[in-house]
Amino acid sequence: MGFDRNTIIGFVLLAVLFFAYFWYTSESQRSAMEVEKRKQDSLAALKPKVDSAQWKLDSVRLTRVQDSMAAGDLATAAIGEEVLTVIENNVMKLTFSNKGGWLKQVELKNYKGPDSQMVRMGGLTTNVFGYGIQTGGSQGTQSSKLYFNPAVVAKAGDGSQTISYQVAAANGKSISHAFVIKPDDFMVDANISMTGADALISGQTLSLNWTTVAERQQRDAKYERSQTKLVYRTDGGYDYNTAVSGVSEEITTPTDWIGLKQQFFNTTLVSATPFSRVNAEVTIPNDTVISEVATLNLSASVPLPAGPTV
Repeated sequence: MGFDRNTIIGFVLLAVLFFAYFWYTSESQRSAMEVEKRKQDSLAALKPKVDSAQWKLDSVRLTRVQDSMAAGDLATAAIGEEVLTVIENNVMKLTFSNKGGWLKQVELKNYKGPDSQMVRMGGLTTNVFGYGIQTGGSQGTQSSKLYFNPAVVAKAGDGSQTISYQVAAANGKSISHAFVIKPDDFMVDANISMTGADALISGQTLSLNWTTVAERQQRDAKYERSQTKLVYRTDGGYDYNTAVSGVSEEITTPTDWIGLKQQFFNTTLVSATPFSRVNAEVTIPNDTVISEVATLNLSASVPLPAGPTV
């Protein structure tokens, strides 16, 4: 097929027109983008610069102010620094904290974990034990948020040791936590005492909140997870729920104790006065998390006698 001179000139003109149109369109888009970029840059310049370190500091300060306000009569105990105290007996090394005035971590001297170190239970920031208290008016907080006075440690003639914490308000209200550690015992006696309990506790019911994380103690995390159970004693009998894929349980009958059992170890909360109600949920991390086996989140109610001293 042949092309005459006019046809060739026509194709050339069409090509020139196409490239001219393409160039004009590209330049228009580029100009529009540059105008939009200058606009966005101008708007960004007007916005205040965010200092991430300052923002974090301000966030901490705000949290402290909120905690202090919520603490009401115990506001001075809402701000402080965590101080740890270590107590040992023949079978355990126990770390207590003045934050919440409670047991923070246990290490078992006669058992080794997969890292060849003593088996450790607790100690994570996600492990929390506390209970709700009224702090004046309609305000309230959790005992776990309060910084108790420095620990007082005493040793008895039988070799047992007592560590105690106290927090007090100017109006006479006070809370004391005392723990008794016996020489060869894996159990720790924990005693909560209150002055002004009728004002600190609503409805003569201590509402406990407990979160405990079971860390991996065996080399085979998957098998250890399959052996995890929610265990409890209620109505005079022992019961459990396998928690290999997680489980939740509501118990409305008197419950003597409840805990999270791993393959060979367990963390259990025993109440001298049976819990009147328990809500417990065990969650299992996904398979990519190999350092933890399960987490128990528990809320429980303990009936208290009437009166200001409990």
